[in-house]
Amino acid sequence: MRKIVIILSVLTLIVVDSCGQATKKQVETTNLPPMPWHTINIVWNFKNPNTDIDRLDMDIMIDRDVPTSYSLYISPFNSLFNNIQFYAGIQTNVINTNPIDSSYIAIGKGGIFSRWSTHSDELISLDYTDMQPNGFRESSTTEGNFCSVRCPFIWTKGTYTVSLVKNETIDFKNQPHTWVSYEITDKSKKNFNLYLFNYVSRRNY
Repeated sequence: MRKIVIILSVLTLIVVDSCGQATKKQVETTNLPPMPWHTINIVWNFKNPNTDIDRLDMDIMIDRDVPTSYSLYISPFNSLFNNIQFYAGIQTNVINTNPIDSSYIAIGKGGIFSRWSTHSDELISLDYTDMQPNGFRESSTTEGNFCSVRCPFIWTKGTYTVSLVKNETIDFKNQPHTWVSYEITDKSKKNFNLYLFNYVSRRNY
C-alpha cells in the first residue's frame, strides 16, 4: 500500500509542474475545455475486496509549495460507499457560498469531503453532514445533487496522511447510518489533525 501512495503523489505533482511551464502565448492561443479538468485519474482495484473496512490511510507527499493562483484539487479518495459517490481531498481554493446572494467566496487552501445523493432528482440535505467549528458546508446541484463539508487548512510542501474512518452507527430517518470522517494529519506536526464528517448509509457497509 505504501508504494501505491508514493506513485499517486508523484503523478499528481507532475501536473502542477507541467502547468507552471505553459507560456502566456500558449494559454492565449489554445482553446481549452471548460473546467474542472481531470488531468490524471488512477484507479486501484483490490484483489480481495474487504466489505467491512474500519479505516483507510494514505500518505501523500507534496514536493513543493503550490500557490493559490493554481486551481488544483488533489483527491486521493474518489469512490463509492454502497453505490454512493463520494470524494475527499485538499484544494488550493476551497469555495464557500455567500448566504445572502449565493455567490461563491474563495477562502484559500482547505480540505473537502463530499457525497452525492442516491437519486439524481433528490437534493440531499445538510442533515447528512457535520463539521468542525471553523468549517462550513454546502448542499448544491452544481455538480449533481451533493452535500459537502469544507474546512480551511493551509497545506504546503510536506507529507500528509489522509484517512477515511468509520465511526458510530446511528438511527437516521428510520434507517441505520454510519458516520464516516475524513481526516488530514500533518506529519510534521504530531498533534495536528483536521476532521471533516459526513454520513453514509449503513446498508451493506
